[in-house]
Amino acid sequence: MIRIGFIGRTKSLYKAIILFSEIDGFKVSFIWTCKDEDYYEFKSKNFKDLANNLGAKFIYSSRIDETAQLVNADVVVSMNFINIIPKHFINKFKFGIINAHPGDLPRYRGNACPNWAILNNESEVVLSFHLMDERLDSGAIITKEVFKLKEDTYIGEIYEWLYNKIPSGFFKSVKML
Repeated sequence: MIRIGFIGRTKSLYKAIILFSEIDGFKVSFIWTCKDEDYYEFKSKNFKDLANNLGAKFIYSSRIDETAQLVNADVVVSMNFINIIPKHFINKFKFGIINAHPGDLPRYRGNACPNWAILNNESEVVLSFHLMDERLDSGAIITKEVFKLKEDTYIGEIYEWLYNKIPSGFFKSVKML
């Protein structure tokens, strides 16, 4: 049984938690989230309710050092956590922390990467799954998924594609480890 933890926010992470909870061989150990943005469809309460339904530990905090001792897992999946995660916390987990980043790493780091890809007339938007290190959007790449851009691509199409690709991309990445 692989114990898996989740850190972050967004409906894609929520969907990934549900996916892993339904697959034999995985046990959701903890769900850790922090302050919501007003426009998020899934709020911290949704993550809390899901943790309770799965019998997983729920943590609501942005303070890693103060709560790190409360969590244990073999691997952690992360997306859109509010702070950079320190190396000593990453090293706590046997297989590390996998992050989903909607940009072609290492080229596109930070926020709004799909928007920048469009503005820079790229031919595609890349979704990168990588092992985290102590720097922002950095670490060994595990796998990438590609969305081909057309002249009339709307940003909403890309975010819908991301929503659908991220959960299965996390699963593929965990299997590759």
